[in-house]
Amino acid sequence: MLLVFGGCMLAMYVGAIQAIKNTSPYKEAVELACADKRVVDLLGEPIQTGMLNEQAKIDMKDDESGTAVFVIPMEGSKASGKLFVDAQRTKDRKWTFRELTFRVGESPEVINLLNEDMPLNIDPLNIDEAQKETP
Repeated sequence: MLLVFGGCMLAMYVGAIQAIKNTSPYKEAVELACADKRVVDLLGEPIQTGMLNEQAKIDMKDDESGTAVFVIPMEGSKASGKLFVDAQRTKDRKWTFRELTFRVGESPEVINLLNEDMPLNIDPLNIDEAQKETP
């Protein structure tokens, strides 16, 4: 019985992660990162995405607004890194990124994919803090 319950929980988790991978914010974030020369130069090609962690979250409201907060592991032929995503959906169903940054390994360098001219001197998105601040 416990084995069946564990299998069901795993199936639900994998299903939820797959659902997030099919969303606009996930797909667009990966597309933007893979199109950024800085990211490609650091990771090497081909670039693949990994499994989202349990903190990945998309919240939708009744009025069709919502938020998406997750970290996408990415790996290339040279290195691996993480893509930090924080997006908001307005009532008109349009997603906009509040944060879209990339970091290779434990490097202090953070690449801002929203505005390459704007250096970031902060740590990328802290998932726990972002979820506390989300309305």
